[in-house]
Amino acid sequence: PPPMLLPAIIILHDAGGLDLYEQQRATIIAQQYGYAAFAADVFGYYAELPPEDAPWAVRGAFSGRYTNNSTLFAQRIQAAIDHVQSMEFVDASRVGMVGYCMGGTGVVHYLNVKGEASESKSESDVPASPPLLAGAVGVHPSLLGEGPGPVGTIDIPSLHLTGGADFLTGPASMEKLEEDMNAGRNVNVMAPWETVRYANIFHGFSNWFAGENYDERADARSWHSQMTFFEEIFDGDVTVEIPEADISPQEVAYVD
Repeated sequence: PPPMLLPAIIILHDAGGLDLYEQQRATIIAQQYGYAAFAADVFGYYAELPPEDAPWAVRGAFSGRYTNNSTLFAQRIQAAIDHVQSMEFVDASRVGMVGYCMGGTGVVHYLNVKGEASESKSESDVPASPPLLAGAVGVHPSLLGEGPGPVGTIDIPSLHLTGGADFLTGPASMEKLEEDMNAGRNVNVMAPWETVRYANIFHGFSNWFAGENYDERADARSWHSQMTFFEEIFDGDVTVEIPEADISPQEVAYVD
């Protein structure tokens, strides 16, 4: 029999570029969940990144080439999706994506630019192209500024996990995100979106190399939410069995 095709998850890096953190996340996904995992380099292998001790104005200008250009950012992400979907051991219809920090910003840009699903029918003998993406997760993205809204409909389910004390995802930014997700929602396609906020949690809470901003509890809870999301979109909705209960009236004795 032909080998079983695997679901796959693409990991998008933060503004510091692809490094050990994203590689470790990919390894955990592959070893513990049995999915194919691919850590994408949005900047490109030959890109010369500013040094880590460079002023934020310099580092921000470099990453801003993508965060301020949603079309370019989405194109780079699409290249990673195309590559993973072409792998012979990957089920092209079950490819998801998670982005951290700048990568989470990329998730939002991608949904706005390329969130519309491919045609599911083909009138010729050529098979229809697979959906662009099964689902996407953004973890502590940077959502400052207005940013462009959705170009078309958004047919891709998404989950956005943010810190309640993260200035990069303040109330106004989250309101804009939810407005975009609602504005782009296709009423004919089941593509739900969710946002989760963690009280008193700062930016970069999931990155164990982030020093004081790392929060073990928020990291664990966001990871559980993320992987449950992927399990649902890859394997179907998770059902909850509700046991039969005695709902007859009960007398309770009390004294005022």
